[in-house]
Amino acid sequence: MKKIIFIGIILFNMISYANQVPLAYNVKKESHKNSITISFKLYDREKNDLEVYLIDTKDDNLYKKENDFIRGDIGKIETKKNYQIIINNRTLRDFSPVILVYDGEALGSEMIEFLKTKKTTTFISSYETMNIQFCEFVDIGGYSDENYWHITDKVITLDTLAWKYNTDYQWTNPRYWNLSDDPYWKNDRSSNKKGTPVIGVSWWEIMAYIKWIDGEIITRNDWAKLVIKKDIFPKKEFYFIKLNETEKPKFKDANLRFSNSKYKYKGFNDDGSKYTSVVGSYPPIIYNGKKIYDLVGNIYEWTADVVKVIQYPKFTCADRYIIGGSYKAAIEQMNYPVIGLCPLYRTDGIGFRYKVEIPKKRLEVGG
Repeated sequence: MKKIIFIGIILFNMISYANQVPLAYNVKKESHKNSITISFKLYDREKNDLEVYLIDTKDDNLYKKENDFIRGDIGKIETKKNYQIIINNRTLRDFSPVILVYDGEALGSEMIEFLKTKKTTTFISSYETMNIQFCEFVDIGGYSDENYWHITDKVITLDTLAWKYNTDYQWTNPRYWNLSDDPYWKNDRSSNKKGTPVIGVSWWEIMAYIKWIDGEIITRNDWAKLVIKKDIFPKKEFYFIKLNETEKPKFKDANLRFSNSKYKYKGFNDDGSKYTSVVGSYPPIIYNGKKIYDLVGNIYEWTADVVKVIQYPKFTCADRYIIGGSYKAAIEQMNYPVIGLCPLYRTDGIGFRYKVEIPKKRLEVGG
């Protein structure tokens, strides 16, 4: 009898820590003369009750229910196959909405189909992970729950290493947050909005979050396939910046710091953002007909890839790759926007995005 109870406890714990983040997919946004129509599908593996929110990338406002200018499947929703929201664009001018999906624990976002096999579909986030999303991990006690900090991969063999770093450095939240502030990121100079990407998080913190949402962190090859649709980074093909000798160059397709010694010009904020911008503020990259944002610029993104394969028997700083450039990155760095960095670093120009794998037969609401 005791053995049965013990097994039951183990199974309960396994279930408790495997709540995959919900997501919106097949998102279509159509602008009409006086309205915006958003059609989409939802997925939640655990069949939780879901709530749909909209965050406006223009003014950072969050909308949680129907009102005079937003109607349809927003707020608490009933389970069905297809969803739609209609926005009165005459009232909400320049409204640029992003869908958020809440299952009572994790806050998911819009994702696009990235990789298909006969049995599964892998989705990748259309946007970098936002402050408002990472906040849920902090609020549920993710930093103090050791279950999320047992992290291993082909390089890490000591699965208690992440928890050791967490306790040694006394991490309780991203570096620039203050848990006494409302919101926590209020005084984060570089990223102080709901919809700006979370920064000041080490690779280890991100991996704990990734474990909590039962997802995966992206790889360099993921990024390459999305950006240049190849598994390598050919410099000649990737140097896509066009410079004009007669005018001061400005780059408006990504949030980068512009500088180019050839033209003796250095500029900061020429793209409209001195620090991080709200996700989706710049033109997207189109991948298989779907939009994905900020793969270049805004913030570097941590990847799963290690620079040099070594074992982690004790404290070490074996570099992981960050990719894509940031608001602090000069244009010249976009020749090959990949840097190796100690995974303990918690700086103001690095964040992440995630991906999730789902069985094809379960791509319906509630699985």
